[in-house]
Amino acid sequence: MRRLIDQGVGLAPHPSVEKAMARLQELLTMSEHWEDKASSLLKARPPHSIETLSAAAEKASGIPAYLPNCLLLKDTIRKAREWLQEAEELQASGGVPMMDSLSDMVLRGQAIQVHLEPLDRLESLMVEVQEWKESAATTFLQKDSTLTLLEVLCPRCEVGNVGSPKRKAKKGKESPKSNKKKTQRLNTLSDVEKALSDTKDFYLCNGNSGGAAGEGDGGFL
Repeated sequence: MRRLIDQGVGLAPHPSVEKAMARLQELLTMSEHWEDKASSLLKARPPHSIETLSAAAEKASGIPAYLPNCLLLKDTIRKAREWLQEAEELQASGGVPMMDSLSDMVLRGQAIQVHLEPLDRLESLMVEVQEWKESAATTFLQKDSTLTLLEVLCPRCEVGNVGSPKRKAKKGKESPKSNKKKTQRLNTLSDVEKALSDTKDFYLCNGNSGGAAGEGDGGFL
């Protein structure tokens, strides 16, 4: 548009040329206004609401010109709506999000230049979870431990513990075959869950083990 206007200045005066020049100048002025407007809306701190941005994008959509900042504004609104829908579905499901999923949602929400109402609550929840993890790690993890917090808090199903008098008393009654089976090493959480469901000596078995394992597997850790 600027190039055409510059070329029109060098042409001989004519009503059609002057009319085209006026239209081009009006379109250029309007385009520059909305490009600056879209840029300022996306850079605003704190960010504007999705309603404010949507209203501006709707007005800019009527301009017959390629406007990069306005296109970026529309794309930002699309991402914000998708994020809000995901947050709404998560809340409606009543499920407890995994820590990684919660962190991912917070990071994606923070990258969108729109005020997202649920984001404040998720950020507060993240802070609470992090504080709890730090407190739990201080309480349960030894210094320079190679184990993770989940591994330490996971239910154990080891038998034949030397420090357990009850196990000592039972040791002589158990057959070698039974001892070999029960002292099998449990490497994963699924191994622990299976062992808990198969071992009648544990109070977590027969229905209760699923609840305990579910809390460790489906919680914020």
